[in-house]
Amino acid sequence: MATNEAASGESGLTRREREVVALVAQGLTNREIAKRIFIPERTADGHLEHIREKLGVSTRSQIATWFAAPPSDERSERLSRQRRRFAAAMKSGLTWP
Repeated sequence: MATNEAASGESGLTRREREVVALVAQGLTNREIAKRIFIPERTADGHLEHIREKLGVSTRSQIATWFAAPPSDERSERLSRQRRRFAAAMKSGLTWP
């Protein structure tokens, strides 16, 4: 677990949770997210619940706002670049490594 937390920066989100956040930011429903990343809809629900807990937010729009928030320091800048690359990959239909 420590590896995931270190890799995900200050937010503590796992790679899969960051993937779900990006899809929420695109406006996809839980059902659409589940189909896009090949998981059961209930699993997508669980990811969203964990994301809300970790980020301390209560709505999908707050998750999307967190995703789009400008970086405040060097570490956040690196995470922001990862978000932009991920969003570009998702738009082009590629999978995220």
